[in-house]
Amino acid sequence: MIKRILAGLTSLSDALRSNSPFRGQGMAVESSGNSDPTGLIAEFFDAHGISMFREGDWAFSSSDSPALAAYYKPLGGYGLLEVHIIVADNTRIVESFAGFGDGEVGLHDAVKRFVSNDLHVLLAAFWGVAEPATSTVEKWEIGGKDYDVYLGDYGFRLIDDPEITVPDDLVIKLEQQIRQNPLDGGVHWFRLFLAQSSGHLDVEALWDNEIWPGGLEVLNSFQWPIYDESYYSVRLFGILREA
Repeated sequence: MIKRILAGLTSLSDALRSNSPFRGQGMAVESSGNSDPTGLIAEFFDAHGISMFREGDWAFSSSDSPALAAYYKPLGGYGLLEVHIIVADNTRIVESFAGFGDGEVGLHDAVKRFVSNDLHVLLAAFWGVAEPATSTVEKWEIGGKDYDVYLGDYGFRLIDDPEITVPDDLVIKLEQQIRQNPLDGGVHWFRLFLAQSSGHLDVEALWDNEIWPGGLEVLNSFQWPIYDESYYSVRLFGILREA
């Protein structure tokens, strides 16, 4: 099943890069209740003091705040959650998460992954709600411009008790790669993801929703543990905003 989920995530990433969100594949957002992905995520914003309003698929806190919509596709035993965030100048951040379990169980698992990996980065970057225990805010100068950098905690999924430790210098190498990018100001974001299942390692690095060779170079520069039976995944999400 794990291999099938990884294959699904690969297909999802391909769809994102071809600008084919789930909405165009017949996905629908329920109007209310526990099967409404956007509503479920909005509840976590509300828990942080940010009231979200709905207009169709989209949720937002004010007329000039980012807008958010989420779509979930059940695939039998698991599902895929896609979260869209539209920020200034119609820049669209798209994140995707696997949810383990049938129906709403898989949906809630995927939303849990979003909350633990991305929510606090978004809150700090776009709503000014920074929590040092769940995200890191730094200032970097890149190409003569100052950027506020918002880094999330590492997100782990572990099955059958594998041991996994992220190298201490991963973020250092990541920063070095980012500083080589010809940034044009505005908002940029990245996601690193790796998963090991039954002796096979998959890695993915995205920059502004596109395949990021520099990020792949960083991930592939480390020796990640391989297990014949266990599964683990590691995820890191970050946002850069011109100060």
